Amino acid sequence: MLGEIIYKLRINLKLSQKKLAERCGVTQQFIQRIEKGKVNPSINTVIKLANALETTTDVILGQKAG
Repeated sequence: MLGEIIYKLRINLKLSQKKLAERCGVTQQFIQRIEKGKVNPSINTVIKLANALETTTDVILGQKAG
């Protein structure tokens, strides 16, 4: 679910995985693994993702509709 939310937000902003990774200070491969549900990011990474995706951690974590 987390990966799906990140994917949808990224696509809505027309960001590539690489661009999102650059904004968060992680690798493109790490973003890919998050989106596929293979890894769970740390809370610090979730905060960076929320900022990069122009949203809140609540939305990223599925607490509110995006």
